[in-house]
Amino acid sequence: MARVWLGEGGWLSAVLLLVERIKER
Repeated sequence: MARVWLGEGGWLSAVLLLVERIKER
């Protein structure tokens, strides 16, 4: 996931975090 943060700039990582939170529910 660190690669996404450094690679895309942050927006993609924010989306992934949202998806993970939804999956946790």
